Amino acid sequence: MFSTSPKAQLMPRHGALPILFVTFALVAGCAGQPSASSAPTGSAVVTASPEPSPTASPSPTPEPTPDPPAELVLRISHTSFADHWRSTSLVDDGRLTTPSDNGWVVRILSPSGVERVRNEVLDTGLFSESSDLPLEPMSDAPECFDGIGLVFGATIEVVAGGSPVAVSWERTNVPEGCYVPSAERDTLDALLERLTSLGSWLPADAWQEQARRPLEVETFRLITVSQPRRSDLGALSDIATVDWPLNEGLPTFGEEIPFQIDPRWDVRCGVVTSQEREIAADALTDAGADMADSSPPGFASLALFEDPEHDATVAVILEALPPDRDSCEDVDLGFLNCWTVGPAPIFYCAIH
Repeated sequence: MFSTSPKAQLMPRHGALPILFVTFALVAGCAGQPSASSAPTGSAVVTASPEPSPTASPSPTPEPTPDPPAELVLRISHTSFADHWRSTSLVDDGRLTTPSDNGWVVRILSPSGVERVRNEVLDTGLFSESSDLPLEPMSDAPECFDGIGLVFGATIEVVAGGSPVAVSWERTNVPEGCYVPSAERDTLDALLERLTSLGSWLPADAWQEQARRPLEVETFRLITVSQPRRSDLGALSDIATVDWPLNEGLPTFGEEIPFQIDPRWDVRCGVVTSQEREIAADALTDAGADMADSSPPGFASLALFEDPEHDATVAVILEALPPDRDSCEDVDLGFLNCWTVGPAPIFYCAIH
């Protein structure tokens, strides 16, 4: 499970400025006897107090300027059963993010290394425009494709000149005689092998930091999944007891995500920072929920609640995002496959 820091304090974005009250006193001085040339006899000489210097009000504390989102260079994603967390991404500051058994890990390429990887993709000649290369089964060998998991897919997306180009192709572990040969798919298979083994062929000057280290996750998705009330999950805390610290209420946090598997499910998604993730997790555990980790661990955590008002069971999920993702636009619920808390599966298996 993600580590939870001591509960953070929510602070306003601008601190209130103190109001300064400055009192100026006029000091009366006694004048000496005026000379005849300076004033008429019997008249008093009045010395004007100097103009007070304007007191500068303190400037508002400048807000930190957030780092601009990292620009994507390369993304490799996979389409197969329970493969949500197998993607690889490279962003323009050199961070190469890959999955591990305990969450995302990162290495850093040098600027020359970033360009070398980009050129490795472009030099295939297959990325002038986005395309899709499906398998074509041989007409006389339909039995080759009976069964589950024999056909899967991959997508390589590269950004050159500001325009992303994505090429997807189907892959298979059945004998070659079962489908029509394709030189393009063979080239993509070979490219995928090279891109997922960069440490074996990139030179030393292509790396700024080659050792893998845990990624410092900056952005999380907060996903809520409401489904008809489950009686097999035991006693759960009431979601109404969550003292929600973020701007929107918990049941309505984020935007609605279309979900076609079951029309009775209500799925919403919003994006939070790492600090907001910590205070949200604190609020969930303070309400009595246990945070269950994903499998493999480190990619997401989940809390379960009951919602008596709507006769529903609600899962609140905090999903760690790699640097190339910072929105809910490409949300993929495949990671919900067979997620269990204790002995009970929370979601259907084979969600796509």
